[in-house]
Amino acid sequence: MYNTRVKSKNKTEKRLVIKEECQSLHYHNGKPGALALTALASFPGSGSSWFRHLIHQLTGIYTGSVNNTKEGHTSDEFQADGVTNNSVIAIETNEKSFNVGTVKFERTILLVRDPFVSILADFNRRNEVSHIVQDWESYAQVQSYAWQFFMRYWLEFSSVGPLLVVEYENLGTQLEMELLRLAKFLNVAVDQRVLHCILKNANGRFGSTPSQTQNSPYSRKVQDILIKGKNDIYGELHKLKNI
Repeated sequence: MYNTRVKSKNKTEKRLVIKEECQSLHYHNGKPGALALTALASFPGSGSSWFRHLIHQLTGIYTGSVNNTKEGHTSDEFQADGVTNNSVIAIETNEKSFNVGTVKFERTILLVRDPFVSILADFNRRNEVSHIVQDWESYAQVQSYAWQFFMRYWLEFSSVGPLLVVEYENLGTQLEMELLRLAKFLNVAVDQRVLHCILKNANGRFGSTPSQTQNSPYSRKVQDILIKGKNDIYGELHKLKNI
């Protein structure tokens, strides 16, 4: 039974080191409604803090979040946690809801990360910030289904409004292309100086992806659930025109 920090025998993901800020951040202070209310939907452990940093540097506008815990956020960069209005460029949510309060999101960015990585990352994060130790095997099994339900729920947003799917792994292999897709979706102009700065600072950010089977901390039962679920979800993702 695993009941402490669980590690993969593969190389672990490298931590973000900010060499320089590419532009200062501000709240949007234009006309009410000038920014579409945008959800940034991500399953826990999907790398949303790093992705929000990229959005900040690309747009110069803060992102908000549905929760105001500021858990793990010690930088002023995330001072808008808890802000859920049009003063922020996007609102992070780990919930299954197309609404924030009584207001419906107008568009959604869905951040998708390999569930083998995200579930393990979130388990370790939870055990680092909480005094309550969880059982790894039961947690992994529950979350393997939760990941699938979350993804299927937010994929349905495509029938409600504009949906942009961003695969976390693509941020490591084709960052410039992903940033340009993001800018187009958010309807923001791209400053080439800022873009160059972001790309320069991103060097070395991404580590290897843990193996699904060899030296995996997942039991065979959970691996089978995840492999099938991952294949089904990614099959649906790649049917969308914007991926």
